[in-house]
Amino acid sequence: MSLEEPLYLTNKSNVHFRNKPDIGSKTLFLLENGETISVQRVTPGEYFGSIEVDVGKENNVLLEGWVYRSDIDLLKFDDLFKKEVKDDPSL
Repeated sequence: MSLEEPLYLTNKSNVHFRNKPDIGSKTLFLLENGETISVQRVTPGEYFGSIEVDVGKENNVLLEGWVYRSDIDLLKFDDLFKKEVKDDPSL
């Protein structure tokens, strides 16, 4: 995955990762909740991006496909770290 593209997380289980954006396109596989997708292209209803798949023995394969926009959320790194709180007696 490239660090230049925005990262998104799937927001539910069984998200279809498809080979084309067309209705009836082939589902390559289903993604679980919280899977990371690096997005390269955007359409009004879908995102095209890549994911890393572990194929065993420390090998990863980069796969490209399409997901519905409603099935993913932008990963905001600001949300990952607790902001510093000054003069908090509970710390």
